[in-house]
Amino acid sequence: MKRPRISFHKNQYELMNRLLSILLVLLVGAAAAVILICSFDSLRLGSALVKLQQTYSILSGEIVLPDLKGKEQRTEEFLERATAVNKDNSSAQAKYRLSQAQFLSSRGTVDHIQKSLQLCSALKSIEDAQKFSPANSNYQILAINILTTISHEKFSCPDKTSDLLITQLHQAIAHAEKLAPASPAALLALSQANLELGNKLQALQSLRRLQLLGSTLSEQEQLYIFNLPDNSEELALLLPTTYPAFLPWIQYFSQVRSTDFSRWNDTFARALLQALLDLEQRLDKNKIGEEDYIRFILDIANLDYALENNEARKKLDTIMANIFGRNNNLTWSNILNQRKDMVRIPILKAGMELDKAPEASMLSSWLDDTSKESIAFNKNNSALGFYLPENYLPQLIILEAAERQKNISAESIALYASSDNQAYYPYKQDAQIQSLSLADRHYIVISIKQPTFRYFKILYSNSMGDGSFRQRLTRLVQVYGTQIKQ
Repeated sequence: MKRPRISFHKNQYELMNRLLSILLVLLVGAAAAVILICSFDSLRLGSALVKLQQTYSILSGEIVLPDLKGKEQRTEEFLERATAVNKDNSSAQAKYRLSQAQFLSSRGTVDHIQKSLQLCSALKSIEDAQKFSPANSNYQILAINILTTISHEKFSCPDKTSDLLITQLHQAIAHAEKLAPASPAALLALSQANLELGNKLQALQSLRRLQLLGSTLSEQEQLYIFNLPDNSEELALLLPTTYPAFLPWIQYFSQVRSTDFSRWNDTFARALLQALLDLEQRLDKNKIGEEDYIRFILDIANLDYALENNEARKKLDTIMANIFGRNNNLTWSNILNQRKDMVRIPILKAGMELDKAPEASMLSSWLDDTSKESIAFNKNNSALGFYLPENYLPQLIILEAAERQKNISAESIALYASSDNQAYYPYKQDAQIQSLSLADRHYIVISIKQPTFRYFKILYSNSMGDGSFRQRLTRLVQVYGTQIKQ
């Protein structure tokens, strides 16, 4: 009777051993799974943070990231994961990712002391990473960004004085210039650091090199660069002189920094002319084809500035006249050959939605020649008028609609003139009116000869008019001619 009981306990013991063995295997497997998951998370963390790292930029002297609203919790998750991974992994990459996470986390911190601690921790982590791999340019870039932020915030770290941190930033800049002289991220970081240190010329030189690389910049980075020049010399250092790189500069300055755009007009004109020359050279060297060349030239001609600046416009007229001549578009070739020898006259403009008595109604509410106000012309009995300043003789009047707008016939146009803006008379002195099209745009071209009047009115008369011939005033009516030298 006893033996079966003893046998039973032995079997139970063996069974328990087997269960413990299985449990141990499961625990080891689970631990391995956790390690794999952590490794996978660290890879995902690294990838996500690298993407964020690539978007660092400065506005108003401060390093900023894209809008972090709604991303604070995600950033904290990055920090938690990076911290967890770093406990079991002391590699350079783990330290680098921890530093990234700490730096990103500091962006959402309001408390001054907490922010300082986070930045100092980020600096310590990236320094640990650099001990393993001092020649890694990514580590150097992150160090520069952290040191620049610490300097900008006027922080110090427990084991480092402000002077020591500034010295360290200078050293990091010199090291990065050797490690990554053609890295977009490095050049951006160098520009930010040099600005913080008061070395604006070096900052501009880094950004010039960045633009010459042809790198794609984020909107925030582009705005940062647009707002750096404080004079024409700094603008000339940054302003690209190739197509299409110079286009956003002209568009931004003409719309946002319009006062500076007017002050630095000559600098923009030189850039546009150099871009036209560069396109010609690319065509001659077969780097672009004739079709692309024509498309690029027409794209430049669509800039308001290309019509408003006489020097640039005359060069464009010469180029386009030759292009149209080669392609048997003799009408436009002749018009542009005439216009290239004229100046754009700085007229004052006025519009009237309803002019039922064109011979007696006065023009008013005058706007500048380059006004960006949008007006529709082809409504029945609508009128466009302009005032001619002294010492100018008009020869060519061009009405231009926006792209894909309806054309209007030459027969629906009548020209009136006045010497006092009170009594207008039909202008019948050899005025030639043509309705033309070019690259999805419609034009009315009016040629006149040596008028003696100061006020002109262009009347549209057609009951079918729907107001679709619309454009900004700077392009809607353009007047060209000669300036009388006194």
